[in-house]
Amino acid sequence: MRRSIFAVILVLTAFTGAGAANAASDRPAAGAAPADPWERLNRRGYAINQFIDKMLIRPVAMLYKALTPGPIGKGLHNVVVNLGEPLTFINDVLQGRPRRAAQAAG
Repeated sequence: MRRSIFAVILVLTAFTGAGAANAASDRPAAGAAPADPWERLNRRGYAINQFIDKMLIRPVAMLYKALTPGPIGKGLHNVVVNLGEPLTFINDVLQGRPRRAAQAAG
C-alpha cells in the first residue's frame, strides 16, 4: 500500500516538474499586461494537492473522526496541542510577547 501511494506521488510530482520547464516560455508579449509566470505550475500543484486530499487525507481524517468520538477525540486533540506548547513558549519569548509566553508556560 505504501509503495503504491509513493508511486502515485512520484508520478504526479514528475508532471509538476515538467510544467516548471514550460513556465519560463509562457511570457506575455511586450505590450501585454504582466502575467503570473508560475500560474501553470501553481495550477498543477493545486490539482495534485486536491487529488491527494480527496484520495488519502480526507478518508483518513474521516476514519479518525469515526474511531474517536466525543471526549476521546477531544482528549487526543488536547494532548497534541499540549505537546506543541514548549515551542509556542519559545516562539512567544523570541517575539517579545511575555503575556502569551506566560500563558503557554501555564
